[in-house]
Amino acid sequence: MFDLMSQTAVAAFGGALEYTQSTNKQSFQILIERNLEIIDDDTGAGQYINAAVWANVDFPFSKPVDGDLIVAPDRTWRVVRKVSDDGHVTTVEIR
Repeated sequence: MFDLMSQTAVAAFGGALEYTQSTNKQSFQILIERNLEIIDDDTGAGQYINAAVWANVDFPFSKPVDGDLIVAPDRTWRVVRKVSDDGHVTTVEIR
């Protein structure tokens, strides 16, 4: 049930973007969030990042890797690191 809600939310606010890992390219629903505030659980310190969010059931690779590329209409983003994964939705920092 939650997987379906995750897919629906990302589909409603995201778009079908091309994701490249190594030489493999796949398009799936990705939401780009600019200036997403994240809070460190240990220190409570916050920072703003650009992020990409997707439903895990849509992700066609085993895991995101530093250096993967996401092509959006306005620019190409590079994946820097995984920020969170709740089992349904993954968020990665992009630059």
